Amino acid sequence: MAQIEGFRVQNYRSLRDVAIGRLPGDQKNPELTKLIAVIGKNGSGKSTLLDAFGFISDCLALGVEAACDQHQRGGFDRLRSLGVNEPIRFDIYYREGQGHRTIAYENDSIIELCGLARDDHIFMASPVTHITGYLYGLVMPAMTGAAVILQDIWDPTAAAALIEARQCRFSVGAA
Repeated sequence: MAQIEGFRVQNYRSLRDVAIGRLPGDQKNPELTKLIAVIGKNGSGKSTLLDAFGFISDCLALGVEAACDQHQRGGFDRLRSLGVNEPIRFDIYYREGQGHRTIAYENDSIIELCGLARDDHIFMASPVTHITGYLYGLVMPAMTGAAVILQDIWDPTAAAALIEARQCRFSVGAA
């Protein structure tokens, strides 16, 4: 059975850097269980933590721009933590089932092989609702801090121009 083993949020509203469960490279923390209680004082970020999951869901269902405006979020500028210039980042440590490697493991391997880093640009023409677009258009840029250039409608001439203009170093597409 598929399960989220860990989750990390950085620079999302009041959550500068919050992690729950097991994350890549940190095997000392237990994985998340099927039932989790989030307890804290008023204004400590409990609702924001839960909205982070909703935001990711909305990004996949509606696209990033629309997700920023959903549920009284107020747009991108209101979502990034105050006084922070770094990107909003979500790390999801996910496993398809027992004996399967995590998505983070697969992306880590490609990131290392290609030498991708924060100053790189990733080109993605697959929709982020497709597994290819999700893994390499949302998860990988979040893991590296790299910029992602999305193309909403496939146009090979426009794609070539975007790749050249933005000097993209990585792309992958569904066949």
